[in-house]
Amino acid sequence: MNDTRHPETLRLERIDSMRCVEQEAWDALLPEPPSPFMTWTWLTSLEDAGLLTRETGWIPMHVLI
Repeated sequence: MNDTRHPETLRLERIDSMRCVEQEAWDALLPEPPSPFMTWTWLTSLEDAGLLTRETGWIPMHVLI
């Protein structure tokens, strides 16, 4: 028996800042209780403070599926 279904196509997008994603959409994906280190607020605060730079060894590069 042949499976005639087509696999779903996934689209990947790389973004350089969490500000490219709506806070509510990102945080809605987190498990309960969410880790504070995965929240939109935490990640954007690191970016905004300038802590994620090539010089510090941390470059923001988020992958959206």
